[in-house]
Amino acid sequence: MTHYRVTISHDACTTHDVEAGSPEDAVERAMEGCGSVALCHHCSDELEMGDPIHAACVENLDDGTHTDAVDPEVAALKAENQRLKNVVAEVHAWAVCACITTPEDMAQNFPRIIEITGAAE
Repeated sequence: MTHYRVTISHDACTTHDVEAGSPEDAVERAMEGCGSVALCHHCSDELEMGDPIHAACVENLDDGTHTDAVDPEVAALKAENQRLKNVVAEVHAWAVCACITTPEDMAQNFPRIIEITGAAE
């Protein structure tokens, strides 16, 4: 198995060395093992530790490479953002062409317009 070092974001960060088969597995093992974090008496008067939020970085201790850990929700939001950018670019192209095309040609876009606006639902 490969050795990984995973940094987990809390209100602060803790770092965990784990053995795992992949960076994703390393993140999962580190998140399971991070539990609660204790602070010394002096620090605990000014800082409270929250629950683990996400893995910020995964370092492969065997070869020194780093991987940004991607939260599945963030990855889904990035994919949706890209999809929406593509839709905006498509609609923009229609708007640009609208001034030089015939109504019949524009009407060919109606099925796609219904699809991307959800008007058929």
